[in-house]
Amino acid sequence: TKQQILVYKKLVIEETKPRPWIFSIHGGGWDSGAPGDLEQNVPDLLQAGYVVFAPTYRLAPNAVWPKQLED
Repeated sequence: TKQQILVYKKLVIEETKPRPWIFSIHGGGWDSGAPGDLEQNVPDLLQAGYVVFAPTYRLAPNAVWPKQLED
């Protein structure tokens, strides 16, 4: 199954240096949740200069561990 990574990045006209980033994996005990669950934190992180990556992964019970790790 193809998975996605949501990328949140503040638009900067002239970017002259690399920015720090956060790889944000949502919670949910492998059977619930989604990357968008963390969106309330994104504006503050963008304002602080971070780029945020939030991956999807398959959820139980349709995907049995370690399928989530393989994603």
